[in-house]
Amino acid sequence: MPSLEFREAIPGDEVVLLPMMRALAEQEPGAMHFDESAAHGPLFINFFRFPPSGASG
Repeated sequence: MPSLEFREAIPGDEVVLLPMMRALAEQEPGAMHFDESAAHGPLFINFFRFPPSGASG
């Protein structure tokens, strides 16, 4: 049986996070375009540096 583990986000997690972000953005009602290229790069790296986002450092 699969298990679920919660932990801090770390660089490298984008393989899992980006598809999840896309699915949430495209969910009805109020679906919106998810620009994956905009989600990559410096903005995504800052996601890991901001403690409330999941990372502590």
